Amino acid sequence: MRSSLPTGCFDGPNVFLTVSSLAKSKNGALRDRLIEINWNEAEPEPGDWVGLYDHHPDESGTDPLTQVAATLPRGYIKSDYRFERQPLRVGQDPCLGYWVAYVRDNKVLLTNCFQIYPTWMQQSK
Repeated sequence: MRSSLPTGCFDGPNVFLTVSSLAKSKNGALRDRLIEINWNEAEPEPGDWVGLYDHHPDESGTDPLTQVAATLPRGYIKSDYRFERQPLRVGQDPCLGYWVAYVRDNKVLLTNCFQIYPTWMQQSK
């Protein structure tokens, strides 16, 4: 199983999560945004799917929050799940509570989590 990284995101098979740029507001206050599931698999096979999880997908016996068939090499879907605003967490686990997995024959091929890189500029010096 491979885990993807932010660099070279489109260089090969990959799954990743993004947050919709469209936010809902209520009485002028910005609210959370919808989580988007993205995948890029050069040769999807019948039965392949991509799932959104609220835990690491390798935990056995657990189902995804939602899943979508990966019938096209590249895909994107807006889930019904919202990402709440969170304080910046420097020095902690970069995963922010949601994971995505590309699954074939009940085996996780690719994983990624919704993550932040607050020190990316400092690290790239």
